Amino acid sequence: MRRPAEVATVALLQAQALRLSGWAQRVRRAPVTAVADELVRLPWLPRAVRPEAARRAAVRAGRLLGRLGLLDSCLTRALVTGALLSDQPEVTLHVSVPQVSHARVVGSGHAWVCLAGENVTDGAGAGTPASPTEEILCCPLRRRKTR
Repeated sequence: MRRPAEVATVALLQAQALRLSGWAQRVRRAPVTAVADELVRLPWLPRAVRPEAARRAAVRAGRLLGRLGLLDSCLTRALVTGALLSDQPEVTLHVSVPQVSHARVVGSGHAWVCLAGENVTDGAGAGTPASPTEEILCCPLRRRKTR
């Protein structure tokens, strides 16, 4: 059973992930890099979040917004996870799409976040894509130093 302090911490992280998911909806109208830059500049982002906790909070927030008819995709979840982890070194957002000769469906790309080279957004057991992919974006996510 979790202690009350742990429950409060998880609840706060979930609320922050939900708020970030709302901000991440801007990817429908703005470039991914611009939205990512906006998210990591938010002054209320938490510090020292564990990667698994960030991933779970992003997934839960995305599912909730998806039920409300908003965008719940690997891209929005990766943006939220990356923003929550952005105080840590070597956090990068990656986006790939199927190679042109294998592309069948528009929007069939994938987005994920790596922390020190390790994929932290795809859960355990995530396999390799069925068709060859081409990485089209690798964007560092790093918070600016605040005074």
